[in-house]
Amino acid sequence: MRFAEAARRRLGLDAVALVPAGVPVHRPPARATGDQRRAMLAAAVHGNPGFYVDDRELAGNGPSWTIDTLASFRAESEDRPLCLLLGADQLEVLDTWRRWRELTDYAHLVVARRTGAGWPRGEEVSRWVEARRCGDSARLRTRPAGSLFVMDLPVADISSTAVRGRCATGEDLDGLVPRAVAQYIRQEKLYSDGA
Repeated sequence: MRFAEAARRRLGLDAVALVPAGVPVHRPPARATGDQRRAMLAAAVHGNPGFYVDDRELAGNGPSWTIDTLASFRAESEDRPLCLLLGADQLEVLDTWRRWRELTDYAHLVVARRTGAGWPRGEEVSRWVEARRCGDSARLRTRPAGSLFVMDLPVADISSTAVRGRCATGEDLDGLVPRAVAQYIRQEKLYSDGA
């Protein structure tokens, strides 16, 4: 949420769609149901008109591929600029994504890199990233897709694994998730079995 809010403000985005994954491809299945993940996102963005939850991936039966989601957004947005927000850690595994070289055909990539963090491993991905990298965020508004912009962010030591671990031990979630999300997690007894 911190990255999404920072990106929305810095890039002047009209809105940010938060898309819960349907069937994740690169990690074990989510412990929370699709409805629960949608509800947590809705709680996180409640009252913030710059954000909304888009559940198009939850409607599918098969794997959730980012390229298909971007193609779906692009079909709806004509020539408006679109941005895909992702963490720099995903650049390290980008070459495992389906049709990864085509991502910038549909959207700009906006990458959150923690201050002092490294850059993608692998020569092919590094060359691909550098060929699309732009240093001027204003450029993202002049074309519908094609660029990669890096936003350096202060280090925030928050991970979903840490949140689930705190839930399992009954620890407080202050500062890790929005209050409304923490309340929902407690109410639904999510992640309380330590898994």
